[in-house]
Amino acid sequence: MTKPRSPATGAAQGLDPNGIYRKAEGPKYFGLGPSQIDEAIKSGKIPRPFPLVDGGKAQGWTGQQIIDHQAKRIASTE
Repeated sequence: MTKPRSPATGAAQGLDPNGIYRKAEGPKYFGLGPSQIDEAIKSGKIPRPFPLVDGGKAQGWTGQQIIDHQAKRIASTE
């Protein structure tokens, strides 16, 4: 008998829901390459990252955004 999967499995395990994760770390959490992440953001398949500083180029997601996205992906396969 398999154990039910929680929303915080896989890469989300150990993520701080209140932490901020830079867009450069996206491949680790979303399983896509950098250009694929850009396309998925444009198409709405993954959450849009927010700017980390006003006027800066750096962008990121909260840990909760990543956890929620992964939970939705897991739920869609069940």
